[in-house]
Formats: sequence, C-alpha cells, structure tokens
Amino acid sequence: MSIGQFLASYVATRELQLVPHARGETVQREVYATRCVWDMLNTWEDTRLGQRHARARVHVDTFTEGLKIAVRFPPSKSIAAHTALLTERSEEVWEMRARDPSPGIRIFGRFLRKDRFVALTWDYKENSETPEQYEYQKGRCSRAWSALFVSMLPYTGANVHEYVTNCIAV
Repeated sequence: MSIGQFLASYVATRELQLVPHARGETVQREVYATRCVWDMLNTWEDTRLGQRHARARVHVDTFTEGLKIAVRFPPSKSIAAHTALLTERSEEVWEMRARDPSPGIRIFGRFLRKDRFVALTWDYKENSETPEQYEYQKGRCSRAWSALFVSMLPYTGANVHEYVTNCIAV
C-alpha cells in the first residue's frame, strides 16, 4: 500500500482524523491527528491546563488556515518558531510549539508531504526541556509513526519552503 492508502484507511477507521479549522475557515494546510492529539485539541476544561489545550488548538488552526508562520530548520536554534524540525534531519521529527500560556504544549509529528502534517504525540512543555526528555519525545513520535506507516519513510525536504507554504525561515 502507498502512504496515501494508509492515510485513507486510518481516516476511515478514525485512527487519524483531519483537523478542521475551529472557526470553519478553509483549510490551506492539513493536520491529521492521532486519537490522543485529537482529544487534547478538542477536549478541555475551564482550568489552567484547559487554557493550554485551547491555545494549542489555536496554534494548529494557525497552521491549517495557511497564515504565515515561522519555521525552524537545523542548524538554527531559534525559539521563535511556530513549527521546528528537531535536531537530526534524518529523524524527521517536528514539533509544533504552542507557547502561550507559558509553558505551553508541544505537538510532535512528521510530514506526509508539503503542507500535510501528521500530529502523532503531544506533551506539556515542562516534560520536554532536557536533551534526554527530547530524545524520549522523538522516540515516542517515531514509534507512533512506525505503528501507523510501518516501514514507510516520512516526507523530506531540503529547506522549510519544501515543507510549508507561506512561511519564513528562522
């Protein structure tokens, strides 16, 4: 099966769900979420943690709406990025960084193709601060990808513009 066929089968069984824009805006870029990411983005209470979840949803909507975003590509270490490729390019593990309210939430995933992101795992920023914690998060993301797409490799590009339209490199 092709990666597109895997995606279609997972959408049909709801293993992955296409995240619609919360305000009904036209989706310019696609985010497919696993159940755990979907639940985090769509279920929250009126608490401090709930505010963090709601802001993570706004962050994903900024991506899907096609608004201009800052994207980081190694060797840059910019903390201003909306979306960033973590360390080794060969690993192709990306994070969406919802920073407000601090300390925020990190959504980890990989690209299927340009403007098509699969949000595989997430965690609170405080659980992703040390190099060891980031290695753990990257491993979780890679394992989640492998569980869905078996031996298929994620999309790779040479620069941020090959991953995301309407972005600036930081």
